Amino acid sequence: MENTILRIMFFSLPLIVGIIAFGGMCVGMAITNIFSRDLPPEKKPGKVKLNLCCAGILLKEFVNIDLQDFGQEIIHDLTKGIPYPDNSVDYIIIYHGMEHFIEPHHLMKEMYRVLKPNGKVEIRVPHYSNNTAYEFTHQFIFSWSAFNNRFLNQDSSLSRQCGRWKLTWSRIMLAQKNTKYPVLYFIEWMVNIGNKTRGLYDKIFCKFIPAYEIWVIIEKV
Repeated sequence: MENTILRIMFFSLPLIVGIIAFGGMCVGMAITNIFSRDLPPEKKPGKVKLNLCCAGILLKEFVNIDLQDFGQEIIHDLTKGIPYPDNSVDYIIIYHGMEHFIEPHHLMKEMYRVLKPNGKVEIRVPHYSNNTAYEFTHQFIFSWSAFNNRFLNQDSSLSRQCGRWKLTWSRIMLAQKNTKYPVLYFIEWMVNIGNKTRGLYDKIFCKFIPAYEIWVIIEKV
């Protein structure tokens, strides 16, 4: 009996060690996600930086622009273009703004026009698997795959209208801050291993575990 118990313990040891190691890895990845996922992936360089569709979120060191008056620097209708000359802007962010445009490719074209060579745009939009993507003020629905195919794929006629862009950073965000389900941080890490995993999630797995936004940084080529 004693020998049997020892044998079970001996053969179970690698499995137990493996489970502990895997659990530790998951926790480590989750902690990494918690502390890094909402930090800017890189410094926002340059002197002229625009925050488009600011909606009351006024950022320091940025020129904040919106159609409504939130106390920002510029009140302007972006469907009529960006009120800056060609090749004059270093960095643009637009958080949850592009989905409000019926034809967001026109805004992409405008951002391309005003950006300096190698200037960058940081974009966040709701993911189509999330209910917030279908709010009545939203005119355009985004998936990660559609964003790439429509705006970044140079074989697309629509993409050619937007200018030439290079994807420098992207992430599909699953877990919101203070989520009750920390395991989502680990799933989010798996989803964002690469473009193939993001594409697979976009087509299949988002139906079971919805995301809440797409976050990309693109560079003017």
